[in-house]
Amino acid sequence: MARKTRGRFRRKWGFRKVFESAKKGVIFCLKAVPIAVVLGLGFGAFFTVKAALLQDAQLLVRQISVSPAEQLRDEKIKSLEGRYLNHNILTVDIEEIADQLEKDPEIQRAVVTRELPSTLKIELKKRIPIAYIRFSVKGEYGLISEDGMILDVSPKMSGGAVLIEAYQTKIVRPQIGMRFKNEGFQAAMAFLRKFIEQRVSHEYAITMISCDQAGNVTVMLGDGPPVRMGRDPASRIDRLEKIIPLLESSGQSKIEYIDLQFDDVIVKKR
Repeated sequence: MARKTRGRFRRKWGFRKVFESAKKGVIFCLKAVPIAVVLGLGFGAFFTVKAALLQDAQLLVRQISVSPAEQLRDEKIKSLEGRYLNHNILTVDIEEIADQLEKDPEIQRAVVTRELPSTLKIELKKRIPIAYIRFSVKGEYGLISEDGMILDVSPKMSGGAVLIEAYQTKIVRPQIGMRFKNEGFQAAMAFLRKFIEQRVSHEYAITMISCDQAGNVTVMLGDGPPVRMGRDPASRIDRLEKIIPLLESSGQSKIEYIDLQFDDVIVKKR
């Protein structure tokens, strides 16, 4: 039994000596080989691999995938294909492509990714028109999205659409690609989002919204009188619902406006 124990001890001691010798050898090599040589070998390997990847025929762009496909015009897709097909997919600047696409007023967000080995994938979020906006009484109508982008300009608006009057701003006329930034407009959009969730929206349509430079909002339901909602119209929707009987009364044509900004409802008659 003692012999077996001594045998195992000798083998363990032998392995330890081999390990220690190897360890010393590695340390010696690291000290002996200049760091510059190691770095040089590393950089050389990196550039060799990079050059091989850039010359790899399997990594050429063969397809540009757009989702949803209908949100990008055919001529724009052809333009992208003419510029990037057969280019190495690793050298294509995908951020530049996204930036160029987002210059289109109709595109709110573009995300471009590489699908190796040969596909560029483009995902788009398109702006949705929510209303028409007018900056002067006799001015043109701008088709505007929820984030304030003018998508189109027309001498007239289609029936059933909401009109936003922004007569008290410094803007003279709408222009395609212009971004309308105004506290009143943002408050009006918050009001619209909340209004469509209420029961009253199923019975009455908003036909006009007015916003000024200070952020005050006025709305009109159907053919009723203007209702002044102030700077936080979304918080006063409950009060708006309570005055519906007043808007339905036979005397509503004699009302010049209704003001909901204060504790007491103000009804100004003509």
